[in-house]
Amino acid sequence: MEIIDGLALVSSVIAIIAIVMLAIIGGRYLYSRRRGLKTAGDSENIGQPEKPEIVVFLRPHAASVQCLMLCIENIGTGTAHNLRFGTGASRTAPFLAPSSNFGDISLLKKNTFLENEIRCFGPGQTLEQFLISLIGGLPEELKQPLQISVTYTDALNHPYEHRYTLDFGEFESLGHSNSAEEKLTSELSPLLHTMQTGFSQIAESIERLKLTQISKPERSETPPQEEEKPLSPNLQQFVALYNAGDNAKLQQNYKSPWSLYVSNETERFQNPSEPPAFKTKSNGSLIAYAIDSEDLYAVIPFLGCILQNKLYNSGAFGKVFECPGFDPEHRYHVKVLRPAFFKRDNEKWALQEKGKLELKEKDH
Repeated sequence: MEIIDGLALVSSVIAIIAIVMLAIIGGRYLYSRRRGLKTAGDSENIGQPEKPEIVVFLRPHAASVQCLMLCIENIGTGTAHNLRFGTGASRTAPFLAPSSNFGDISLLKKNTFLENEIRCFGPGQTLEQFLISLIGGLPEELKQPLQISVTYTDALNHPYEHRYTLDFGEFESLGHSNSAEEKLTSELSPLLHTMQTGFSQIAESIERLKLTQISKPERSETPPQEEEKPLSPNLQQFVALYNAGDNAKLQQNYKSPWSLYVSNETERFQNPSEPPAFKTKSNGSLIAYAIDSEDLYAVIPFLGCILQNKLYNSGAFGKVFECPGFDPEHRYHVKVLRPAFFKRDNEKWALQEKGKLELKEKDH
């Protein structure tokens, strides 16, 4: 009888173990099944357009927390185009206009990347710039949060707009540390303040010198010409039609033009010494016509061009054309005195001879 009871007990234990094992196996099967369905469902997103997402934020510098950096980053999966920064009513969402509860963004826009349009900004790309030192406390004008809006488009020209609040007060305590570092940096505070004040002045002076010293010859990929060759009658007529804005006759009298752009414009914006790389693009800022030769193309600005600092500098107009009297603080209508000449190698273009423009200041 005791043996029978023992066997019954063993059987019960085995049954319980079997039930538990079945439950575990069943649970794992259902989990794997659901995971498989989820993976299959993700395939529906294949072929969907990649979307950019731009964020603007502040962060302390890794080497010194008292130095505050202004940063933007593309955390999306697609390239953002034509980034602009500012404040005001939104075009795509009902944001409120700036009010007295927020500071003035113009304090940030001067001498930072916020004052210029960024033509192209890829996924994972970041851009940051030293903004202010917190040693000695936060300046009074930055104690109110600042609102920044950023607008841009994706590869399909869909518009996006976001608004971010930059609260400098969150970092104010970093400038009042009781550590030995704070004691040391407080002794250096006058020097750091002088350096900070001079940073923007130095950067502005260097940029102005680069853009206004037209009389000094630049390094060119082509050898300088001792004497300017006169234009052929065909080219003279071509230039006259362009300056008259007669696009219909240009299209009628000359072969289908090519459109060029500077493919590394963003890199040149960050590093003006970067040589321009010219490539074919449907809506470029330069137009090339084969007129007197199939090998050498006459290149002019797009019709209705307004020349300004960004186009002259990172857009490489200063490399392609002589622009006597150009001032980066002004905008100009252009008249072609002589087209530039390029050679084409498939989608790539090489400058052979610099052109010349006459500038007329645009009324504000």
